[in-house]
Amino acid sequence: LMAGRLNLKVLNSSMQQTTRTATFIFAIFLGATAFSVVLRGLAGDQVIEEALLGLPFGPYGVVLTILFVVFLLGFFLDWVEITLIILPLVAPVVQTLGFDLV
Repeated sequence: LMAGRLNLKVLNSSMQQTTRTATFIFAIFLGATAFSVVLRGLAGDQVIEEALLGLPFGPYGVVLTILFVVFLLGFFLDWVEITLIILPLVAPVVQTLGFDLV
C-alpha cells in the first residue's frame, strides 16, 4: 500500500489465490479423513498394526521401519498428507511398543 502497488486488481487476485489455496488444503483434509474412515471401516488399521508388530525387529527397528516408509512417501506426498494419513495408523503401534507419543 505504501509503495503504491496495491490496487483493486492486485487485491482481487490475491484474495482469489488465497481462497484457491485454502480450498486445496480443505480438500486434502477431506480426502484424508475419507480415506481414514474407509480404511478403519475395512479393518485396515488392524492389519497394519499386526503387520508392524509382527516384524522381527525390536521396538526401535519397528520405529525405524515406519520412518523409512514415511521417508519414501515423502517423495510422492506432501507432509500434510503424510501426517493426516500415516500418523493415525502408526501412532497406536508406537504407543503399544512403549514409546511416549509426546
